[in-house]
Amino acid sequence: MDQDLSKMDQSILPLHLREGLILSKEDAFITKQQSRANIRQNNATGKRKSITGEIMESEEEEEDPDEFEWKDPRSKFKIFLSKFLGHEDGTAFTSGRHGKDSILMNNWQFAIRIYPCAAWTFVVLVLMFIFLARYFEVVEPEGQRMIVLKLMLQTEVSVAASLAPAFRVVSSLALAAQAGVLNTSSWQTSYTSLSNILAPELNMGPHINFVKVVGASDYTTLLRPGRIHVERLATIDRAPLVFAAPVPCGSVRQDPMRCLSLNNSALIDVPRDAAALRWQRPAFLTYDGALPIWIHPDERMDPTIDYTQLNTFAHRLVAYINASNATTRKGGRGPIMAVEVGIDLAGVQAAMRTAAAKDGATYVCTADGTVIAGSNWFPEATAMYDPVEGLVVYPTLWDLGFSWMEAISPKMVAGRRQAEAWSGSDIVVARPLAVGDQMGASYLTGLADLRIVSMAPRAVGTTADFKALVHGAIGVMGAPGVFLLVALIVLAAHGIFMAVMRFLFNHWH
Repeated sequence: MDQDLSKMDQSILPLHLREGLILSKEDAFITKQQSRANIRQNNATGKRKSITGEIMESEEEEEDPDEFEWKDPRSKFKIFLSKFLGHEDGTAFTSGRHGKDSILMNNWQFAIRIYPCAAWTFVVLVLMFIFLARYFEVVEPEGQRMIVLKLMLQTEVSVAASLAPAFRVVSSLALAAQAGVLNTSSWQTSYTSLSNILAPELNMGPHINFVKVVGASDYTTLLRPGRIHVERLATIDRAPLVFAAPVPCGSVRQDPMRCLSLNNSALIDVPRDAAALRWQRPAFLTYDGALPIWIHPDERMDPTIDYTQLNTFAHRLVAYINASNATTRKGGRGPIMAVEVGIDLAGVQAAMRTAAAKDGATYVCTADGTVIAGSNWFPEATAMYDPVEGLVVYPTLWDLGFSWMEAISPKMVAGRRQAEAWSGSDIVVARPLAVGDQMGASYLTGLADLRIVSMAPRAVGTTADFKALVHGAIGVMGAPGVFLLVALIVLAAHGIFMAVMRFLFNHWH
């Protein structure tokens, strides 16, 4: 049974049961438009509706014929600052207070979100610091040391190969004497035997200047390469030149070593080579006819010798060979000989040219530091001659004037172990030039008389490609930190700028 709702109080009924209160969408839109139009019209005419909808006249209209015009007493700059700081539109008072629907986060939210990045950046910076400390304090110096030791080893091998012919000469003579090949009964036979024994060694050693043998016969014998290196000649014409002293040495039978001029007589016994050997001091070498003349240090030079013509800087090896326990073919005893080998150091100089690191230097010297050869040093008699004293001054390492030489001492050079020193960031290494078998002549004499000194700068510790990789890795690791630093710098600059603007606004009139 339907109930008549029109007789009921409409205020107690729900909206959907009230008559005419729920309109369709089209009627509601038209009604809303009409209501807005009425409001605009009433505002224009000064009328307003009451609560019941009746149009009411405005109670009073204020009319001021002398309308007041307000003038801003502030300066244009202060007005600009007020607008810039947001005082005109009120943004300055609402900054930092965002509504619920704002996409901007509060300061504490920003701090929470940036904390992981800041923590990670701190860790990365610490790791970068540790890496750089290890790189500059360990990695690069170790690479620098490895490079200089590698170059020193290559230099030692090259120098030993250049000096090896001198040891082969002594070894060949000693083994021939022990085998009874040398016959001292006939000087003509001894000369022929010496020529046949040493011809292969002279041919294989292009830097051997001469070989002096005392004791193979009654006369001192001198052998020189002659035309042995001229390959276009027939083999029979490539024999070495053999010279004999006009007068025999007085002590040739008792002690042939007295027939040689020595400045280092403490020979080292090398049983494997059947001889006792020792390097003497390096010096310039010239000839008076076939006779070799050494320009010894600390000795006044013969005035007849033109020092400007001294071009051969040589080293000499002295050996003592005792084959008295051997038996010759005729039943006699073997000879007791003294041997001197003069070898040009041009081969050593050539080996030194490629022995140094970039912007570094390598030197071969004696145990007291007298320079034998160097990567950036060349022996010139005109520069080494002292006209006041009339002698040639052979420089030591410390006479060359390099600052890194001050890092090493004579004791370090004379020592028989490897020594390292640092001249700033440059490494200096000194050690004996001992190569080969530890029981061989080259090793023992090098350990006693020869030293190699090398300097390498820090730049050779790593290659350019490795440094580029390091810089790239540092850039990748530090990129977030750099971004954060730039962001903080920008924020700090903005804050300082805004503070300056506020200060000017508060104090500017």
